[in-house]
Amino acid sequence: MEALRVMSRIIEQVSTKLNTCKLDLIEHRLSELERNVGNVNTELKDMKAKVNGVEESVVFINKQYEDQTKEVLAVKKSVCEITNVNENILKELSLVKSEFENLNERHLDLQTRSMRDNLIFEGILETQEENTEEVLREFLKSEMGITEEPQFQRVHRLGKRVQGRHRPIIAKFVLFKEREKVRKAAPSKLVGKPFGINDQFPKEINDRRKLLYPHYKQAKRLGKKAVLIADKLFVNGTEIPLSSIHNPVSTQRTDPDTAYGPRQSATRSANRHETRFATTRR
Repeated sequence: MEALRVMSRIIEQVSTKLNTCKLDLIEHRLSELERNVGNVNTELKDMKAKVNGVEESVVFINKQYEDQTKEVLAVKKSVCEITNVNENILKELSLVKSEFENLNERHLDLQTRSMRDNLIFEGILETQEENTEEVLREFLKSEMGITEEPQFQRVHRLGKRVQGRHRPIIAKFVLFKEREKVRKAAPSKLVGKPFGINDQFPKEINDRRKLLYPHYKQAKRLGKKAVLIADKLFVNGTEIPLSSIHNPVSTQRTDPDTAYGPRQSATRSANRHETRFATTRR
């Protein structure tokens, strides 16, 4: 019996020790579990904070996107308005340009009409103290055989005096028929002489004639009926638009019907306000 009691005590002691070890282990494990749970909670809190930050960033980005979208729409609207204003301005400029061109053409037409009664005489000797009108009248008598003296509104030399050169004389006739009489007499009266008689035109008209003149000469050489009236060229009755002329035509020789008076190139002829004598009409 005694042995059984001893054995029972031993078993109880062993059981107590085992229980104590298990409890310690369980407590240790529980402590570790609590720490892990605490860490997980901390991480969860951090993750939640990060998620909240991301959500706030997304909200902020969405707001910025909406604001920028509104700004882009406003800019597009402004661009459309500016484009419309631009188109209106371009239309107005086009109208202004068209009106200006029309006014310019009307002004040129008035200038041309005001010069209609004028003739320019080249090659006439110039002296220091001359009466230019008397010089011209003497020229008409002696060189052209015109005894009936025409009436002039004005007669004067063109430009500044240059040593060794004789400035052209410009004469404005009172009667157009007297002016035409002088002009038409030039081909027969001045052939072979160092004189020339030219029509007068505004500079812009002269510039256009300068482009048309070589084509006028070419048409004449080809036996076509060509007429140069101010800044309009007609070949066989059809007007040749200035806009259709691109390439210059070379004119190296002077045709018989334009050879009266001093020889000159086509360029100089156009610059001197004329196509020689009776080869053009106004």
